[in-house]
Amino acid sequence: MSCAAAGRATSRIFISHSKNIFANLAFEEFLFRTGRHPHALLLWSNRPCVVIGRHQNPWLESHVEEIERRGVDFARRHSGGGTVYHDLGNLNISFLTPHEEHCRTRNLKFIVGAVADRLGIQLESTSRDDILLNGKKVSGTAARISKGRSYHHLTLLVDTDREAMHTLLHSPLEESITTNATRSTRAMAGVGCLRDSQPLLTVPRLQEALLAAYRKCFTECETEEVDVDNLLIEAPEVAAVHDELIDWSWRFGKTPKFQVAGLSVENGCIADSPDKAQLGHRFQPALLRKGMEASRAAI
Repeated sequence: MSCAAAGRATSRIFISHSKNIFANLAFEEFLFRTGRHPHALLLWSNRPCVVIGRHQNPWLESHVEEIERRGVDFARRHSGGGTVYHDLGNLNISFLTPHEEHCRTRNLKFIVGAVADRLGIQLESTSRDDILLNGKKVSGTAARISKGRSYHHLTLLVDTDREAMHTLLHSPLEESITTNATRSTRAMAGVGCLRDSQPLLTVPRLQEALLAAYRKCFTECETEEVDVDNLLIEAPEVAAVHDELIDWSWRFGKTPKFQVAGLSVENGCIADSPDKAQLGHRFQPALLRKGMEASRAAI
């Protein structure tokens, strides 16, 4: 967004206090579906989690077993795009606008400008709608458009756990799965963090810099700090979206059909297998190991 593009419109800023990915995605989707605030900015951070795009395969994009072993949350969002890792060293930014004003390029230029002017960090946006610091990716982006409304959300890495990101976003089944599901595009030059440029930067300081720049783009711009976790109790509409997001049928059952090691999987369940006893069961990588062990025993 540029101030010229925003004109004299009214906007609203929401700052979520929740660190729960499912709660924050539910609140974002609630704002989007209701359209009560046509122009809004939502800022939020999560405890460690892996988030895949709407049309992706979790077993292709991530190390599902390691995610479960570490107790990291796993979510599927409503927007498209690739898989990302969130933790408290990352700031999530959501621009909500009417469809006709949806412009990812403008939003990214706004962030690049605000970070340069207020923090002295020189970033660049790309034709792929990423943001780079010294050639390394510090932000990925995705969007959702429906019924005249839109949102564009993105990550902005300040000081994320890059070991966890690397481990959890690399699947041991990556070379074994055949599918038409959307695949993530890896950052060729690697992943960076804003602290690579400014070691003392914090997420709250980045947040305040963006808020100050955003407020200047509107004649009226109220800020609301939201206890999203409490909304799950008090607001049935938000709770309903949250329940959709945490359900296995959404997180795994929405996976486009795929084939792996002689198995055909549809809606997250085994549709065809040499072992007919597996039919209808939820796919788990452990089933592949059992199958290989059984094959070796039969030889």
